[in-house]
This record gives sequence, structure tokens and C-alpha cells, in this order.
Amino acid sequence: MNKCIFFFLSLYLLCFQSFAQTSSVKTVPNADLVYEKTKLGEQVNSPYYEGQPVVSADGKFLFVYRVGHPDNVGYKTYKKDEDIWVGERMADGSFSTMRNVGAPLNTATNNAVLGISGDGNTLFLYDQYNLSADYAVTNIAVSERTTDGWGKPQSIKIKGFRWVSEPAYMNMSVDKRILLISYANNRVTFGKQDLYVSFLEADGTFSEPLNLGKDINTAGIEASPFLAADNVTLYFSTDGRAGYGNLDVFVTKRLDDTWQKWSEPLNLGAKVNTPFWDCEFSMTAKGDVAYFTSGGQNYGENADVYQVKIKEVARPEPVAMIYGKVLNKNTNEPIATKISYTNIKTHQNAGLASSNPKDGTYKIYLPKDKAYSFFAEKDGFFAIKENIDLTGLKTYTEIERNIYLVPIETGVAIELSHLYFMQSQPTLLPSSEDELEQLFDILQKYPTMQIEIAGHTDGVGNKQKNQMLSVQRANAVKDYLVKKGITAERIKTVGYGGSRPIASNEKEETRKLNRRVEFKVLSK
Repeated sequence: MNKCIFFFLSLYLLCFQSFAQTSSVKTVPNADLVYEKTKLGEQVNSPYYEGQPVVSADGKFLFVYRVGHPDNVGYKTYKKDEDIWVGERMADGSFSTMRNVGAPLNTATNNAVLGISGDGNTLFLYDQYNLSADYAVTNIAVSERTTDGWGKPQSIKIKGFRWVSEPAYMNMSVDKRILLISYANNRVTFGKQDLYVSFLEADGTFSEPLNLGKDINTAGIEASPFLAADNVTLYFSTDGRAGYGNLDVFVTKRLDDTWQKWSEPLNLGAKVNTPFWDCEFSMTAKGDVAYFTSGGQNYGENADVYQVKIKEVARPEPVAMIYGKVLNKNTNEPIATKISYTNIKTHQNAGLASSNPKDGTYKIYLPKDKAYSFFAEKDGFFAIKENIDLTGLKTYTEIERNIYLVPIETGVAIELSHLYFMQSQPTLLPSSEDELEQLFDILQKYPTMQIEIAGHTDGVGNKQKNQMLSVQRANAVKDYLVKKGITAERIKTVGYGGSRPIASNEKEETRKLNRRVEFKVLSK
């Protein structure tokens, strides 16, 4: 009798404790209405253990690691070997049957994807390819897409970083500049495992991890960070806040550029989180679909991969996907190369991308409320920069823009299309700086190159004044370059006024094309 009373009293106390915990959970507003959770089918979830789903920004590919499958590269020597597997989205929205990606990404050690660049041409991996003697992971690895698959992973160092125990998580932003890390750092910590951020530096390494602070980190475990394409919204899992089970998924927003101030983290609610393990969140750039593991214990063992559809009201801040091809301006042939994009106002780098080595296609994702310049870079070519202003962007948008590269050839004129002057004046505006710097970089790269800078006006107004203005504007460009250190003798200037139009002067929309400055290589 006493045993029965004790059993029911213990059960009552357990239920009361669980109710008290879940009743205090702070959730996303209307969480039960904005999330729709579905377990993925057997094409993804197998009798084996799948973990760490990572979806490409465009939603077309889903990577997981699969544990203990006989097709895993290291299975014969280690039955719990983890390999990278991938599925491709089908026309009906489901994924194809997962396939092992093989070498060189999979080896006899454990392998997993931690992020995919927005263009889909770079994979970021846990570096199990260059292990130290004591098997401490100190780097991440990068694999670039090739014409026939993926290249050999190369290590990238994270300054001052080291972990020697599991679990630890990383997530790379779609712009390839920001690395989020979850690990135990004995020097700067609030709990068992904290979240940190590391930034790409000029030398190609990542900075020493910075703790994200007390707004996010608790005395418990913070795991599996995922930074949305807006670079503001952060998803992560924790057992250090009131929730529904082992680890719950939360969301917060960055409030400034210190990476120390965050909105109060909110639980994604009972439609997403369970009494078990809910972790390893990954989302498309549009923010409409996410994937995560749910249902297991012991760091997600035996969990399955789930999909969550998200209504627009609960999505991250909108971004624009800019897509197209990188092309040779003269031949229209595709070019495989690097792409950069910058904040026009601050001139700071806003991200990196690359074009597909097969067909020159590219994709970049740009957060709202800023103006950007984006361009391709390749030796022997001059980049025609594209500008776009996303001020006031309200919803996710897709915009097609091809990017052109002009071969630098002797005797061929190339327009400096992003030079801006005060109206009817030779004074260069600050917004011209990026274009001027590109020309300066070329002259530095080719120290014996001599060029001609030619000014042009439209055909409206006094011919003599137009002639003078065209010369003055060409000289303004030369003066900038000389002040930067280019020898004046290497630069010839000429003004043609309105004598060499490239478009009609009848309407302003075509007349403005005649107002331009060009440069021409005289000798290399």
C-alpha cells in the first residue's frame, strides 16, 4: 500500500514539475499556427541514424551525416562511421533517395557538412582531413565545386580555437564571412557549452571566437547555432531555458553589431519541440522551410529528420536572391571565378561567392535596407560592376542579373560605368571610389601598363563647354590615380565632348549613356 502511495505521489510530482516547466515557456507568438512539422520519408530517414541536416540556401539540396551504413567509407573498420549523404529536391517537393557523396569528402573518419555557401559552390566541413596527433579538431575545411564533383577539402584556421570533446557544432553564413560555433571554452563561458562567433579576416583565417554573451548563453548547453540569410536571426537549441524536453529550438535576433545584444530568445513551441532531442536546425534563405533532428536521446541518437514549414509572419528578415551568369562581355561565354559584393555606403565587404565551373551560374543573397555593389574578379579582366538598392525590401525577392567581365586588351576602350560627377562639374562624387579603386588595382598589378582616359559628354549644349568638361573629368580620374601613387607619365587624358555618342541624344534615358569616361590600354 505504501509503495503504491509513493509511486502515485512521485508520478504526480513529476507531472506537476513538467506542467510547471512547460507553462512557463516563452514561445514565438502564435507558435501553434505558424509552424507545420512533418517527418521526412524513407528517402531521407533510414533504419540508420541521420544527423545534422543542412539545406542549401535555395532549398534544392539536403545534406545529412548517416551513421553505421554499410556503404560508409570507414564502415569496415568502424561500424559507427559517419559519412556525408545528400538528396536533391524533386518536382513534387520531396527529396530523392539519399546517396553517399563518396571521396574526397568522405574518409575513414567521421565526416559532416557544417554549411553551404549561398551560391551552392562551396561546402564547409568539419576538418577530419588534417587531424593532429591527439585528434583535436582545430580547423574547418572547405571544398569547392569542380566540373566533376567536389575538390579535395582544404583547412582554414580558426585563431585560438580548439576542442577535444563532443558534441560541438558550427554553422557558416551563406555569405562565407561569419562562423557560429557551439563548444566548451574554459576561458570565456557562462555554462556547459556556449555559442561564439568568428569572422573571416583578410588573411583567409577566422578570428578568435567571441562569446555571444549572457543574452543567449545560460548555465546549461547552447548547441547547433544557425544564422539565417539576413545575418540577424539566430536559431539554436538549449536545455538552459524553460522548454518541453531535452533540448529545444529557440530563436533570437541580433540588435546591433557588437554581437552581444540580442532579443529575448523564444521557444518555437510544442508543434516543433518535443520531450526529447530537438536540434540541428537549418533553413532556406527564403525562410519558408527548415529542417532539424527530433526525437532521440543521448545527443540525438536514433532521432529522425523533420521538415518545418514556416508562415511568413514568423520568418527571418527578407533578403533578395540575385542570380544569373558570369559572362565574358565580348564572347558571352561563361566564366568560373570569384564574386564579391560590398556595401556601397561603407565600402565594406558584404560577402563572397563563386560561379559554377560548368556553366558560370551564380547566386548571392543580400539582406534588406542596404545598397550593394557586386562584381566578378578574374586576372586579365575588368569587372563591370552591378549596383542594387534594397532599401524598403518587404518580402523575399529573386532578381536576375548577369555579371560581365571585359578582357583587358591593348587598344580596346572599357567604360568606367560607375563614375559619378557633380552635375555639369568635373568633381567626382564619393560613390565613384569603388570604380576608381578597381582601375588603380589594375595599374598596380601591371606596373608597366600605360593607359588613356577619355571623357565624353552628351550632345546637348555648348560644344566648347562640353569639350572642356570632358577633358576636366578625364583629368579628375587621372588626379585620383596619381594621388594614390601611379606615375603621371603612365596616364594620358583626352576629351571628346559630345563628338562620339554611343546612343541617341533625343531622350534623356539614352542621352545619359553618352556621358561617360572610358579607359584604354595603350601598352602593357
